[in-house]
Amino acid sequence: MYHKISKLSTKSLTETNSGKLITIISGDMFNVERITSVFAILIACPFVVLLCLVYVTINSGIIYAAFLLAVFLLCAFGQYLSNIFTRRYKAKEAYLSD
Repeated sequence: MYHKISKLSTKSLTETNSGKLITIISGDMFNVERITSVFAILIACPFVVLLCLVYVTINSGIIYAAFLLAVFLLCAFGQYLSNIFTRRYKAKEAYLSD
């Protein structure tokens, strides 16, 4: 955050109002807050998936568990791709608005 503000020119600093600075700060704080809230889910996710696969295998068979794993992996890959596109567009937006 400090680096963003320190790179602003004198003209930009005079044109920048407190609302824009608050927007910059809140965007950075949201990223920190999101990491702390998602951290526990990232740790628990493999265990939950493994337990679900074991449960489906016991009750329905290995074929259904394999199908479930394939769907999970496709969804994870889709989220990864959407994250790449979102990051790219947010960078363009930040470049145009900052």
